[in-house]
Amino acid sequence: MKVLVNGKSMEAKACMNLRDLILSCNVKPGGIIVVVNETVVAEDIWTDRVLTDGDRIELLSLVAGG
Repeated sequence: MKVLVNGKSMEAKACMNLRDLILSCNVKPGGIIVVVNETVVAEDIWTDRVLTDGDRIELLSLVAGG
């Protein structure tokens, strides 16, 4: 199935959950915000959130500043 990750098309395995996708993108789970189809997904449910064909995922890094 195809999903869009940060604007780029990507092949994902059937029944892949959000956490597995994040790890496959070589992104460290700590310190990011994940948005799926314009909805923020809390980290504690990443393993429960199974991807579907056509999902649009944004992986956003948190940046501290002053």
